[in-house]
Amino acid sequence: ETGGWELSGSIQLASWLALGGGYSKLEGEFDSDDDNEPDSDLGARDIGPDRLSLSLDITPAGRFSGSVQAFTFFDKSFHNAVGAETANFDGYTSVDAVIAADLDDTTVSLSISNLFDEQYITYFGQAATTADSLYYAGRGRTVTLRAATVF
Repeated sequence: ETGGWELSGSIQLASWLALGGGYSKLEGEFDSDDDNEPDSDLGARDIGPDRLSLSLDITPAGRFSGSVQAFTFFDKSFHNAVGAETANFDGYTSVDAVIAADLDDTTVSLSISNLFDEQYITYFGQAATTADSLYYAGRGRTVTLRAATVF
C-alpha cells in the first residue's frame, strides 16, 4: 500500500517577483508475512523521503532575470514488522541559483548548483542499498556558464 499527498503553489508578490513552493509526503507499507495486513515499511528503493521545495523568481523589466531554488529532503527511517530499523536517511538541503541576461539574439546565463556546497550522501547511497560501492556523495558546488543564440 502506498499513499501520500503533494501540495504546490505560487504567489506573485510583485509584477517582477514570484514565490513558489511545494511539499510532498509519501508513505508505504507491505505485508511481509502474507496475513493480508500491511506490517512493514516499503523500502527506500520503493518510496522516497518527504521533500520541500521553495523558489523565488525575479523577472524585472529589462535584460536580466534570475531565480533561487531550495530543495530539502527530510530524514526518513524504515522499519520491519517487529519495529527494527532496516534503513535510515539523513536529509539535506541544497540551494541553486541562476541569473540570465537577454542580449538581443543571445541569452547568457550563469547558474550555480548546490550554491552553499552542501556535503551529503545521496538518498540511494544512504538508504536504498547496503553495497559499499554505491555509497557515494552528491555533487558539490557546480558553476555553469551558458550562451544560446538564434541564427
